[in-house]
Amino acid sequence: METLIVGILLGGFMAFFGAGAGSLTIPLSVHLLGMTYGQAAIAGLCVVLLSGGVNAVIVSRRHELDLRSALPFLLLSTPLAILVGHLARTASNTLTALLLALLLFTSSVTLYLRKSDGPPGPSWKGWIGAALAGSASGALGVGAGFVVIPALRLISKLNMAVAVGTSSFVLAVNALFALAGKQALPPPNTLLLGMAAGVGVLIAAKFTRRIDPVLRQRALATFLFLFAVVTFFDAVS
Repeated sequence: METLIVGILLGGFMAFFGAGAGSLTIPLSVHLLGMTYGQAAIAGLCVVLLSGGVNAVIVSRRHELDLRSALPFLLLSTPLAILVGHLARTASNTLTALLLALLLFTSSVTLYLRKSDGPPGPSWKGWIGAALAGSASGALGVGAGFVVIPALRLISKLNMAVAVGTSSFVLAVNALFALAGKQALPPPNTLLLGMAAGVGVLIAAKFTRRIDPVLRQRALATFLFLFAVVTFFDAVS
């Protein structure tokens, strides 16, 4: 039952924010499902793969998925997801937790300060974001949608709605390649967790357009900050 609840909650995050599912899978899987951080990283990628794939189908029907913008982004991010995933297979739980806490904290602050739909900046910053997203998927088992969304806007000048929708597809593909790089079997209940996340996407997708984008962004920033604190204390305790 806990696996189903956690999965549906994570799918809701993917639908509402286009991000956050993988990042929140890890601390929730550690504290509620009894996984190690290494196992939770694999579970996080599986959740991102399944929930991102379902959400990509949903947003494509709303014409909020731009494959032509996603493909050049993936040309940089997916090789790094494979490479870093392979190199990070033996990382300790403490190192993984510390890196995740740092990523969650910086992402939280960045999201809180960023304007929801401000004008895109120079494209070179987007390519750095693509590299960071692929590396984060491989090293930590997160999709890093909070990096992917602004990076897509910088590279392809997408509006916010299309960038959020396209990020689901990018996250799913990055997660698939990161899993290939790790060459590890998913922990028990991971398939159930991912399927429940897909159900969560279907449920939450009915309400995403009713909530103000700025409120959604601030809410995601708050959740990321809270889990950054929890993860940091896990690492140092």
